[in-house]
Amino acid sequence: MQSVDTALRSARILVVEDDADVREAVASQLAEAGYSVYPTADGQEALERLLRGEPPDMILLDLKMPKRSGWELLEYLRRSSIFMGVPVVIFSAYVGFPPAGAVAWLRKPVTRDDLLTTVRGVLARHR
Repeated sequence: MQSVDTALRSARILVVEDDADVREAVASQLAEAGYSVYPTADGQEALERLLRGEPPDMILLDLKMPKRSGWELLEYLRRSSIFMGVPVVIFSAYVGFPPAGAVAWLRKPVTRDDLLTTVRGVLARHR
C-alpha cells in the first residue's frame, strides 16, 4: 500500500499559465517534487486538454490570460459535473478577491516552499 505522502506526490497537476518562464519554473518545481505536471499556456489550451483526458487531481490557474481567461475557465469547471470536484488553486499577481470556486490562492511571485506547501495541503484535503 502506498503511503499518503507517496500517493500525494504522484498526483496529476494541470498548470495553466501564459508566461512561459513562470510556467516552466512552476512545472519544474512540481515535477522535481514528484508530481505529474501538465503545463498549458492559456485557458483554451487547458480546456482542450481537460476534455481529451482524465481529470487532474488539481489545477493551478492563472487568471489573466489570452484566449480564455482563468475566470472563464473556472466558471466552466464549476458548472461541469465532470470537473466540479477538481480543486483549483488560483496562481496570480491579480490583487482582489479570489473568485468563487477556488480552494486556495497563491500570489505571484511565489516561493518554492509556498508553492509546495499549498499543493500538498490542497491535495491532502481533496483526495
